Amino acid sequence: MSLVYEKENGLREIMKMMGLKMWVYWLVTYFFDLLLYVITTFLIILLGVALGFRYFILNSPVLIFLFFFIWGNTMIALAFLLSVFFVKTRSAIIIGYIILILSGIISDSIINPIITESSTTRFNHSWDYYYPPICSLSWFKNFP
Repeated sequence: MSLVYEKENGLREIMKMMGLKMWVYWLVTYFFDLLLYVITTFLIILLGVALGFRYFILNSPVLIFLFFFIWGNTMIALAFLLSVFFVKTRSAIIIGYIILILSGIISDSIINPIITESSTTRFNHSWDYYYPPICSLSWFKNFP
C-alpha cells in the first residue's frame, strides 16, 4: 500500500527530482518491507512456541522460518507487481482484502479435505474469513 500511496501523492517523483536513484528506492522499499515481515515472522514463531502449538513444537524453527521467509519474499514481490495496477490507495486496500478473503476460502476448500481425517474433529470457523486480522492467520484454526 505504501507504493500506491507514494504513487498517488507523487512522492516517488519528488524523490527522483531530489536525486534518488530508482534502484536505491526499490531496494530500500523491498528491504524495509522484508524487515517488517521478518519481525512479524519471529513474533509468530515465538508466540506459537510459547502457546504450545504442535506445529511449532514438532517442527524445526529454522525450517518454519525458512518457509515463512520464502513465502514473505514471494508476497512482497507480488505486492510490488500488483501496485502497478492501482492508482488509488483505497482501491488497493479493498482489492487486497478481497484477494485475502478469496484466497483463504479457496485454500481452505482445497487443503481441508487433505488435512481432515475421519478420526479428527474440525471446528467450523467460517467467520474467520470475514474478519481481517484473523484472515491472515486463518491457518491456525487447524491447531489444537
